Amino acid sequence: MSDKTADMFGRSLRRPGFPLIPVCVGIVVGYILRGLFDSTFLTIIEDKRYKKISEKEMTPAHCKPCPLCALCADCWRHDAIAEPYHPKSMYEVIRWYYFTDKHLYENLDDDPRIGLIGRWKEDVQDIQEQAVRIVSKEENTPWKLVRLHYGYKRIDAFRGTDYVLDMEMAESDGTEKRRKLVHLVRSIRPHVRLINVQNVAQETVVHFIVPLSRVTDRLRDFMQVYEKVVMETGVAASLLGVLFRDSPEDQTSLEQCKQLFDQYAAKYPAAAIRYVEAEGEFSRAVGLDMGARQLPPDALLFFCDIDVDFDQGFLQRCRNNAEIGRQVFYPAVFSQYDPELVMEGIPGKPKPTNLRDINKYNGFWMYYGYGMACMYNQDYRSVGGFNLDIRGWGGEDVELYERHVKSDLQVFRAMDPALVHRYHGKTCDPTLTRDQYRMCVGSLSETMASKAQLGVKLLTLQGKLPPAA
Repeated sequence: MSDKTADMFGRSLRRPGFPLIPVCVGIVVGYILRGLFDSTFLTIIEDKRYKKISEKEMTPAHCKPCPLCALCADCWRHDAIAEPYHPKSMYEVIRWYYFTDKHLYENLDDDPRIGLIGRWKEDVQDIQEQAVRIVSKEENTPWKLVRLHYGYKRIDAFRGTDYVLDMEMAESDGTEKRRKLVHLVRSIRPHVRLINVQNVAQETVVHFIVPLSRVTDRLRDFMQVYEKVVMETGVAASLLGVLFRDSPEDQTSLEQCKQLFDQYAAKYPAAAIRYVEAEGEFSRAVGLDMGARQLPPDALLFFCDIDVDFDQGFLQRCRNNAEIGRQVFYPAVFSQYDPELVMEGIPGKPKPTNLRDINKYNGFWMYYGYGMACMYNQDYRSVGGFNLDIRGWGGEDVELYERHVKSDLQVFRAMDPALVHRYHGKTCDPTLTRDQYRMCVGSLSETMASKAQLGVKLLTLQGKLPPAA
């Protein structure tokens, strides 16, 4: 505004009878109305634009009704689930919780098994109901739940909660039963999405590979378990022993192991039982690698120790959780304490009656051990296999586990209540490497007894508690 115009506007305001107040009110109201108009107009434009984008995203040409809502099954709401987290080291692996309809098996509060109660139970019941409803919708078949064999649960803060359920279902009219493996994700948003459903394959052969050296008595115990679980039932599995002869003095033990294999092979002609011999100092890595080389790339391997008990349920989980070219399975084993110390009991508590029961007085989850593993042979080879330079006790399993964690494969890590490591005495060879010796001493001390039992033993030796009756 020029000085002349400003002067004229000033004289007009001072003119008698000029409606100053109404003019000012009008100016203010005009600004307010202009702001409201602009805001409303822009909102309408944005709403129309968002509606067009939303309709385009949520209703593609190949859209089919979603079993969970009225939207398209390919809409952005469901496709926004994040990919599973891929850890960069073994310490970043998100472990899966193993559960049944009654118990949760985890390392919680020093208790390896807790009852499925409260929110845990509500969650399991809800996901089972949703699984049945979603699978029924997906397959256009009215299924109903017969029983839950087992389930896994993993919580990822950015993806949501993954569930893998081994469920036995029956058609509503009861004409057919099917066992299905259902993978679901309860995403951060309040809905559950079906990732995969498949009929459980029970015919895949699980190839046991067991390296041996001077353990004849423990081999007999293992063969009794293998006979009961595999050979008497005809379940799809094979056994390959790799027998080491460390020195000429081991010849007698080696011959006894061979005779034991031959006896069972003669007793069960249809069973796949055999052994190969390895020369030189015992090495678990060399033995397992040698066994794997006897089998084709698409063979499902189970690296096993002779001190581990198992059942058919575990063999099925080995088949379910190892996926060729995609996923390897590293179950955590429940390790028994020294039964002599366990049977001494704790003052004020009844003595245990079943040493195989999973509780904090009988044993613990060996969460730091990766020696028991299920994987396809090609996935074992794809990361280079075991480090064959490792000799003696321990270390080879950790290195292989780290290689798989850093590979493109998914690592499935969970407790497994069917894998029980039987207690046996051990010694730690002082000639081991520093790391191997440290791991051996740590394992030896942890497998003795629980903290409470060791505390009672110490107080008894100090004379502060009377000897157990």
